[in-house]
Amino acid sequence: MRKNIAFKSKLVTVLLLTIHFNAYAQNRIYTYYLNERMESVAKQKAMVIAKGRKLDTIYLMQYYQLPDNCLLGMEQYKDSTLSVLHGERILYYPDGQVKEKTYYQNNSLSGLMMKWDSTGNLTDSGYYNDDHLVFGVKKRYVNHRWLYNKVESDSINNT
Repeated sequence: MRKNIAFKSKLVTVLLLTIHFNAYAQNRIYTYYLNERMESVAKQKAMVIAKGRKLDTIYLMQYYQLPDNCLLGMEQYKDSTLSVLHGERILYYPDGQVKEKTYYQNNSLSGLMMKWDSTGNLTDSGYYNDDHLVFGVKKRYVNHRWLYNKVESDSINNT
């Protein structure tokens, strides 16, 4: 009976360690140092720091402006080489407001795209299918408050 209890406690310990190390490996963060053109540079010359990690089937990249670590944006990629945009892409203004939201599928715009001005007004939106604009709306405002005009484009009806 004592052997059975000792075996069970060793088995539980091994299982807990396996779960711990698997969870740790999945949360690994990769760090990249970039210049203003988003090219890889030495840490001392970096203007942007990028942090990436794997989440289920995608790779999430977050970009921060140095030296204040202000979040610039985040992108989702399909592969570890970060060559295939696949998922949501969000860009931010320095004050943290959302500037642009887009969705990509295999490097092509797909789904809803939205852009806001620095005061929070929705200025451009559109629905894309394989990089082609299906329907779009552009809005312009007076004094960042009142809607001045709105232009809609519809590629289906060619208007």
